[in-house]
Amino acid sequence: MIDISGGESSPLNGRGWLIGVGLALVAGVVILGGIQKIASMTSRLVPVMAVLYFLATSAIVLVNYQQIPKAIELIVVGGLTGEGVKGGLIGVAIIGIQRALFSNVAGVGSAGLAHSVAKNNRPAEEGFVAAWEPFIDSVIVCTLTAFAIIVTGQYQNEGADGIILTTNAFSTVHAAFPVILSVCIVLFGFSTVLSYSFYGRQAAGFLFKGNRFACRMYDVVYLLMIVVGAAVSLETVTRFSDSVFFIVVVPNLLGIYLLSGKLKEEVQGYRRLVDSGECEVVPEHERSTLLGKKKVEVSPRSTIR
Repeated sequence: MIDISGGESSPLNGRGWLIGVGLALVAGVVILGGIQKIASMTSRLVPVMAVLYFLATSAIVLVNYQQIPKAIELIVVGGLTGEGVKGGLIGVAIIGIQRALFSNVAGVGSAGLAHSVAKNNRPAEEGFVAAWEPFIDSVIVCTLTAFAIIVTGQYQNEGADGIILTTNAFSTVHAAFPVILSVCIVLFGFSTVLSYSFYGRQAAGFLFKGNRFACRMYDVVYLLMIVVGAAVSLETVTRFSDSVFFIVVVPNLLGIYLLSGKLKEEVQGYRRLVDSGECEVVPEHERSTLLGKKKVEVSPRSTIR
């Protein structure tokens, strides 16, 4: 936001807390409105953000299509040969895991809080839907970002953070492209703020046995932390996030290991139902809606074939 509004001469330079206040005010309207408001808002923001970003990065890659073979070569050499791990295998693995968790939080377990409120007859149904999330985020979106940075030569700009590298890559196509990127970043940040508010609120509700006052106090503290997060450096935020993610990953992976038998049983049982055509469709009155539109009517006892 500071970079796109003038950099060092920006009125926001050195006043990141102002961005935090603005974000907290808008987020507060949604968060204090409850889970329905959060779900409604994020269901609109995320598709718009993803499509907009996909089109923009695709345009950058197409404009620089002659550099695509070189980009693929650099990615392969950097990731699959000794050149990519000369700084230390363990160090590269740690940084890679940190960035992967920060990117899509796969393995942290927080996504289960969101998927748990979906209407499905079998847990495996929602599990297969959830599996698309890290694929879209890391394999598609992040790969496009990497291609955009490499084909424009911005990867040689050592010392710049990811946002600056991506902004510079976008600016090589058209002066309006950094604005598009900024819109995507704001939408991404806002949707993330909303989803994590729900995760934390669910945890607070469990700890305080659904006490409404305690949950409301959590909302207030959460909104205040948005301002704090905007005021401190990006490095401080990422280091704190990495530490907290590690703490959460340990019990989550332990739980997955201990429940692996049940997980295997559920997945295999669901596959057998699908293969035999006996998988029941969720009754129409229990279904959620997409962008406020009713889904096609299907008999409650219909089967998928």
